[in-house]
Formats: sequence, structure tokens, C-alpha cells
Amino acid sequence: MPASPRKDRGRAPGIRYGRAFLAGIVAACTVPPAHALDTFFVGPRAQGMAGALTAAVDDTDAQYYNPAAFGFFHRDASIRFDNNDLARKLYGHGADAGIGLRASGKMGEYLHTLSTTDLDALTNGIDSPSEAEDLLAFTESLGGIDDKGTGLMVDSNAGAAVRFRHFGIGIRALGQASAQVTELDSANLGISTDQLDTEIQNNVTSDGSKTIDDLTVLSADQKDSLAAAGFADQTIVDLDTLADEQGLSTEDADAAVQVLDDVAGSSGSGTSSTVSENGTLLTLKGFLLTEVPVTYGHAFNDRWAVGANLKLMRGRVYGNHVLVFDSDAGDVLAKTDERYEETSRVGVDVGIMARYPRVNFGLMARNLNSPTFDGFTYTDANGDSYSISDVEVEPQVRAGVALIPFHTVTFELDYDLTRNDTVLRGYDTQMLAGGMEWDILRIVAVRAGAYRNLAERDMGTVYTGGLGLNLWTVRADLSLAMSAETTTVKNLDIPFYGNRLPKEMRASLKVSADF
Repeated sequence: MPASPRKDRGRAPGIRYGRAFLAGIVAACTVPPAHALDTFFVGPRAQGMAGALTAAVDDTDAQYYNPAAFGFFHRDASIRFDNNDLARKLYGHGADAGIGLRASGKMGEYLHTLSTTDLDALTNGIDSPSEAEDLLAFTESLGGIDDKGTGLMVDSNAGAAVRFRHFGIGIRALGQASAQVTELDSANLGISTDQLDTEIQNNVTSDGSKTIDDLTVLSADQKDSLAAAGFADQTIVDLDTLADEQGLSTEDADAAVQVLDDVAGSSGSGTSSTVSENGTLLTLKGFLLTEVPVTYGHAFNDRWAVGANLKLMRGRVYGNHVLVFDSDAGDVLAKTDERYEETSRVGVDVGIMARYPRVNFGLMARNLNSPTFDGFTYTDANGDSYSISDVEVEPQVRAGVALIPFHTVTFELDYDLTRNDTVLRGYDTQMLAGGMEWDILRIVAVRAGAYRNLAERDMGTVYTGGLGLNLWTVRADLSLAMSAETTTVKNLDIPFYGNRLPKEMRASLKVSADF
């Protein structure tokens, strides 16, 4: 929160909201890999199988998914069954990288509307039916964009590891960055409302059959709120007609009603406060975690093994704030990568793996000691003070069961037993994931899967797929993922999707050698 109120700094009114806001989003996504507390998709084999690999991991990725697998690598004892062929593996190394993008809530739709609305035209009054439609769409998007859990997140991870028998060492960077409106000023928009009643009524076509008593979208409370703000009955009817034509629900319309109330309340004698006084605040947060895990696994017998990572962890907590209507926003955002606090900690992971004929079970617990990385406080050029909170990496626990009917075919189902934080305020993840792999002739591996975030409902099901090519000892793997739910992207026109893209997209690549 700012230590002092927003002051008029002499900016010209009528700055387009979308331009400034999109500048903030771009800056958030170009911060050096800023990553989070979420469960990551490490390696394309796992991502191709929707992240379901706790019980069937078979290479250096076991450092992340289940270090107990190290206990079964190159085991000398006579093996009665070795479902995923770990006993034959003595040495291996690999390097991988992955990236993901997630637009949570209705962030994509809101960004599209705000970036295409001409705020200059709205400040000069409603002069056409299209401007009346723009006003409702703009107020609905502006009122909803600061909802808890609405924002844009980008995550990435990259790493390399080496293993020999039951030991392993690696390095991995995990990160997540977010952009989110944390304070909304819907009053100071420079929109004059002294003639808004007349302007809306003159520019909205209605068949005349609807009355103030039979509204189809606006609720009784919303109607009363608009009336209390000074809007005439016919204006409320026309707004309801607009909402109906644009396909808004009563819940969607609530955001527009709140903004219209604020605009009307700020008008005073007839002219609202200027955009130069607007205090809408965009918060950029990021967390970059670099880990160096040292791994050991121990098998008690052919069936049971445990493993652990002792990790040196170096965490960077990033943070920045910008007033989105400030013409200096771009300069402020450019300094985001300079505002961070760096802390070193130690972390502990523990995994368990059990193997029975054709079935594996796995349990993985990360960061059992809850390492915490320091936040910071800074003062911007205007004298406003902001605090970026500490980041506590809480324990994450995942369980999995794998069915391996043949050495080249694997099916797995994984479930997060913990609800995991992200850097986006109010947005958590708890994944249920299922995937399969068919390693055809041990040359080409085909993978597919799907996962769903049970903690939130905005993404729907995310589908994954991948391929692996085995060239004797060298293997190349690639995977992609995309959600069933889509979001609007301005000025985009691609086959099949048009101007809509999946709300979640991911890609991962790995090159490895296994002996």
C-alpha cells in the first residue's frame, strides 16, 4: 500500500487505459526468470504425461519427482521384477528447459476489452450506439480486473543433472512471475456524467417492451444501486438491454454497476476527476529459485526404496508497483528487474517408491523444512513506499500410482495432497493428473495426458502430449500442453483459433544420455 495518497502529477487526461496496462503486462513477463511456489513441470517426459511421474520416473528428473528412484538404479541384487527398468541404468545426465503461460480468471478477455477501448472518446461523452456498448464493456472489464485470482502468470524452469548409481547432483532454476491489479480507482477516469442519462438513452435502441420492473440481467440490488447513483429508470432499462445484447450475466454486470456508481459519485457538478489523478495500481511479483540438489537413494529390497535431496537454495524475491495511468509507467516498469532481495537457504526433499508386479507407488514431499526468502521495502521516485512480502516455500506433497503392464507401456495417475501457492494473489493449484507413455521399440516414445487444477475452476482441463526420440544413448524429448478453455487476444488471427488462445500453454525440451 502506498504511504501517501495519489497526487496529480500533471499528466494529460485521456490516456488510453489498455496501452498502459498492456505495458505493465509485457514488463512482468520480461523480468528475468521469476518463478514461484507452484508445482512445476520439470522435463518433457513428465509434461507429456501431464506431470504424472511420481511413481514411474526413470532418469535424472527423479531429483524433482521422486529421489527414491535412485535407490533402484543399477541395483546389484537379483531382481525378480523391475517394472521401469531402473536396475540396468548405471549412469545418466541431461539438460532441459520449459516455459508456461497462464491467464487466470477472465484476464485475457479483460485485457482485450481494455486495450481496444478508446478512453479519449468516452471522456467526451457517448455519441453513438457503439460508444454506449464500449462504455458497458469497459466498465465491466475495469470493475473485474482486480478480482482476487485474476491475473497473468508466466513460469519457466531449466536445469541439468548427473547421476551415478544411487547418487546424483544437479542445478535447477524454477520461477514464476505475475502481473495483477491490486488497487483499482474506478472514479477518476475523466468521464463526464452530467448528461450520461440522455446520452445512453439517445444511443441505445430498445423495442420499448422492457420496463424498470422486468429487467432480464440486472438484479434488484443492482437496479437500486444505479438509481441511488442518480441514473434514470429509462437509463437503467437501456443498460440492462445492452448487458443482455452483450451476453453479460448478472455477476458480470455487477462489476460494471460498481464502476458506473463510482463514476457518477465522482462527477460532482458534472465533470469527473481527471485520469491524471487515477490511482489504479499494477503489482508485479516474481520469485526466482535456484537449487543445487545432492541426491541419494537407498533400496531396502526389490520392492521399497527411499531417497532424499539436500538442496542449497538461492532465492530472489522480485517486486514492483506502477500507477498504470502514469505516463512514466514504462520507465518505472523497466526497473523491475533491479528491485529484488536475494537470500540463501537449505531445503530438504524426501521420496518413497514401492514396486510390485506391474504396479509402482510413489510419494514425494518437497521442501519439508519450509525455507523462507526475504522480501523488501522500497520507496519510488514519488516518495511512495511499498512492501514486498517474504516468500515461504511451503511443503508440497504428491502421491502417484503407475500401472506398467509392459516394459514399454506406462500409465500413471498423480494427485497433489497439498494445496500449493503461486505468486498471484488468491490463486492456488492442486493438480489431479493422468498420463501414459508408449515407448515403441524403444526408439520413439509417444506420450499423452491431461491434468486439472482442483483448487481453481477457470482453466478447465489441460491436455498434454509429447514425443521422445532415442538415438542409442542420446535421447531428445519434446512436449506441449494447452487448456480447453480459451481467452481473447487482440489483433490475433490464426487457423482454427482466430483471435482466441488457450488460457494455459506450455512447452518443454530435453536432451539426455542414459546408460
